[in-house]
Amino acid sequence: MRKIKLADYLSLKAINALTILTFSLLSITTSAQIAPPSQKNLFGVGTGVQLTSKFGISPVFNFSYERILTKHSSIESGLRYSNYKYGYGYFTENKYSNIDLRYHTFTLPLLYKYNSKILYFAAGPVLSVMNRKRQFDPMSMEMQTIELPFGKLRPGAQFKIGKTINLSEKLVLEPEASVIETRYFKKPQAELNLNFKYRF
Repeated sequence: MRKIKLADYLSLKAINALTILTFSLLSITTSAQIAPPSQKNLFGVGTGVQLTSKFGISPVFNFSYERILTKHSSIESGLRYSNYKYGYGYFTENKYSNIDLRYHTFTLPLLYKYNSKILYFAAGPVLSVMNRKRQFDPMSMEMQTIELPFGKLRPGAQFKIGKTINLSEKLVLEPEASVIETRYFKKPQAELNLNFKYRF
């Protein structure tokens, strides 16, 4: 009888612990999506990695501003910076040379953001400009990587999905994944970012 009572007691404790844990996780998830009514602005900084055809993985840095419109919708803008490195070699007068090209891209997004209870979704147009340190070399493989000329503002689009996690009433953490089409590349770029935001 003692073994049965002890087993029942332990089972009851385990069920109670799981119930409390489940409701705690649900409350945390729910509270992570609700912002105080008076705090409708968020300023953020973030970093991540971008996967681009021919360039591989490159770092990304961004500043963002978000304005909350309703309980489930907001507008987000900001400035993104990405840096690419591309190397190639060629022969000139019986001499083999290596050249490393550096590309710098600045992107200005304007996204509509929908916040659900679990995840958020954002989409909208972007404007991008890319420059480089070296002049174009006709012997390079640059034309196989870059689709459009440098130094001109190009329209594009971005779609992303992420999760809003409230660290406190003021601080917000947003891990996200996105796809960006900038028209400087023949294929869209995939990104993984981690953003920290301040609500005010």
